[in-house]
Amino acid sequence: MNTNQRKRIYYIPGILTLAIAPILFMARTTKNVNDRTEHCIQTIMIDRYFFQNSFTKIAFQTYQLSGVNKQDSTTLNLIENFARRIRLSNNDSIGLKVILPKNIKYKTYIDLLNACVKSGVNNYNTWGDSVYIYNKAWHPMLCGGGCIQNVEVVNKPTLLQIIKKEKDNILFVSPFIIVYSILLFFAIRKI
Repeated sequence: MNTNQRKRIYYIPGILTLAIAPILFMARTTKNVNDRTEHCIQTIMIDRYFFQNSFTKIAFQTYQLSGVNKQDSTTLNLIENFARRIRLSNNDSIGLKVILPKNIKYKTYIDLLNACVKSGVNNYNTWGDSVYIYNKAWHPMLCGGGCIQNVEVVNKPTLLQIIKKEKDNILFVSPFIIVYSILLFFAIRKI
């Protein structure tokens, strides 16, 4: 009985593509997924006691949003620039009071909070129909939890923190990695 043993032909570029393609795929899709991440802006409504005791020494410049998109966008740019100047001057004796009308749209309110975040001012609170924007060097515990301190911690997350944060993604991708590893193992073994 004569069996012909054929020499197997392997396509090396195909095997390399099999090894590199998932890495490229993950790198491209990770950027796309990160661009779609939802974010949250935190604000706290303050109480009357905090309002009366905290804002007596601050001179507020008043702005009123109109509920009309074109006028509001100009006012929001002005508010953002003024809030940035307050932060850069580190002046805690002046602030902004933005009065919100009854017909304000939710998008305009979010744009106002985005302007506060972009300007870098460390405190903005809601009381009644107004948002108060000011720069105080207070700790949140000292102001009774009524003010927000937007302090950005610049610590780079550790590998363990990243793994905990991405736990769901790792669990989702792990079966694909296992199957891919098995296929790669058999492809390399046959070479």
